[in-house]
Amino acid sequence: GHTYVYPPALQSAPLLWKSRTPAANTAIALCGENLFVNYQGIAVIDPRSGKLLRRLYDSDGEFTTSGFAVAGDHVFVLGNKAAYALSCR
Repeated sequence: GHTYVYPPALQSAPLLWKSRTPAANTAIALCGENLFVNYQGIAVIDPRSGKLLRRLYDSDGEFTTSGFAVAGDHVFVLGNKAAYALSCR
């Protein structure tokens, strides 16, 4: 699996940044002004700069198990213990 995240851009645009996650990425969603990346945890990345804003559910006991669904200003994902609704703000 691939551990790098690249900015959402046209294929012909120059590469502006790349960000690395701790494990292989399984899903990516652009929601509001944040890029959510699922690698069995969640990385929230600024799509303009590639800066890691925060990590969620990144532990041995809790991890994500699905792709993302985006509705309104929330992103939804399933985990091994619960279903999560995260604000895109």
